[in-house]
Amino acid sequence: MVSVNTNLNNFSYWELLIAIFGEYSSDFEYTATGIFRRAVPPLCLKCGTQMNYNGYNTYSKNGIGSVKIGRYICSSYYEPCEEERNFW
Repeated sequence: MVSVNTNLNNFSYWELLIAIFGEYSSDFEYTATGIFRRAVPPLCLKCGTQMNYNGYNTYSKNGIGSVKIGRYICSSYYEPCEEERNFW
């Protein structure tokens, strides 16, 4: 199950967050700042080294809300990578 890091802003919504993100493996986390990302960054597809966290991209739907999706970058090839957002 995904790890949900709560703060006072999202604590009252933890059940809703688990319903949305609960089907993801424990490799993922929803941070207290609202970013959905891997707990441990993925490996680069070109060189196989672990990528670095590189912020997030925000995606929104009218009338529903927005979500912050974690992104990564390879320190060797500067190849960007982003989490899947098929739940959105």
